[in-house]
Amino acid sequence: AILTTWPGGQELAHALVDVLFGEVNPSARLPLTLPMTETDLKFTQRMYPGLPDPAPPKGCADPCLRVFYDEKLEVGYRRYDSHNIEPAYAFGHGRSYTSFVYGNLTVSLSQVTFDVRNIGGVAGAEVAQLYVVPPSSRGYQQLKGFHKTAVLAPGRVERVTLRFDARTFSAFLDGAWRRIPGSHELRVGASSRDARLRGTVDV
Repeated sequence: AILTTWPGGQELAHALVDVLFGEVNPSARLPLTLPMTETDLKFTQRMYPGLPDPAPPKGCADPCLRVFYDEKLEVGYRRYDSHNIEPAYAFGHGRSYTSFVYGNLTVSLSQVTFDVRNIGGVAGAEVAQLYVVPPSSRGYQQLKGFHKTAVLAPGRVERVTLRFDARTFSAFLDGAWRRIPGSHELRVGASSRDARLRGTVDV
């Protein structure tokens, strides 16, 4: 098993023991994607570590490299999705001592609503995530909302509502946020690679 704690404070040791011995049910989620190997993302030399800068700015270390962001919108988990790369651990992934099911999805032009039910044997919280797949996106999706439930006892359910905003169906293109018309697929689940419910919104 792998347990990642990230930088912790003075109570990290006590918190870690509580999680390992089941006193606390973990509900954290990964804020990044972990690859299988260091070459999975298939970055070119231009993208990383970069090419020699023909006109290096004053004070730049030698060799002075210039990085080109050729991936554009395909940053992080979106590059994995666009190029069908299987990650070791997906963005939004996390473990729990219990299990949750999602259901009863309803979609409107302003929000998405669904149930999260604890079907395991111990109390726990779930972080439900909303991803939007724009039209003609070549497969990539964007995290547009999330909600951490209350600590649910076994068998209990929480009705979750995630509201859309001005950027839910927009992308930052040519220096500004621009609304993308068309049919957007909605994916609700426990990580970027664990969609439990699907719907669509026409914009």
